[in-house]
Formats: sequence, structure tokens, C-alpha cells
Amino acid sequence: MLVSVQSALLGISYLRNGNLQGLRIIYGLFSATLYGIILRRVRGRDLAERILSIVFVRISSQISDYKENTCFLSWLLKLVREECSSYMIDDNGDKPGLEVGPEYPILNHILNKGNSTSKTASLLCISKEVLGKRLRSELKKFRG
Repeated sequence: MLVSVQSALLGISYLRNGNLQGLRIIYGLFSATLYGIILRRVRGRDLAERILSIVFVRISSQISDYKENTCFLSWLLKLVREECSSYMIDDNGDKPGLEVGPEYPILNHILNKGNSTSKTASLLCISKEVLGKRLRSELKKFRG
């Protein structure tokens, strides 16, 4: 699904003005992607759904923290990473990162290393526009 920038901006604007229609717009645009990422980080659909709900509560309550000069998806992924961190435990009792292979270099930088899109573009020596295209492509492959 291609996310409309105009729809995302409208959702952000509505939410910042206290209109919950904004949260519905953002949910419609990003929930499937965020759920897929959460599901790969934690065990079980029930837990993934609960974390997704918490993330959307945080989006609603922290929308004023989002800075327009940053990528909205990166901000959402940061919230997901923070929320999942307390639930991620493997069989050895360790807290692993998301297992992304070399075919997902951008997701690895953003999800596992916590880099912003600007820093990731700089590290990979590509423009933000190229990074955006590659990130969309990686997310499409990642979701399967």
C-alpha cells in the first residue's frame, strides 16, 4: 500500500488540533506496517495487537513531539522500537534486536541501530529521496 503524504499530513494536522479523525487516518495508513514489524519483534498476535494499541495511544498523546523536518515513519518506528523493547525476550532470556538480514540495510539502520533517516542517508551516502524509495521497497519486501 502506498502511503499518501497528503493524507499523512492531514492526519497529523487533525490530531495536533485535537480531532481524533487524525488518529483514524494515521491508523489506516500505518497500522498494517507497524503491526507486521511488531509481530516480528515479539511473540504472539495478542501481544503484538496490545503493543500496536499502546503505540497508537502514544502517537495520540505525543504527536506534539513529532518534528516536521523528520520522517513521520521514522518517528513511528522509534515509538514501536521503544514499546517493543520491554517485551522482546528470546529463549536464552536475552533481548534480541529484530533479525533483519543484509537485504534490509535501511531497516537495520533505523530499527536496530536507532538511526534517523537523515543519518541513515548520510551513512549510506544516498539522498533522502533515494532513501525514501529504498525504505518503501524494503518495507514492501519485509511485510512479505
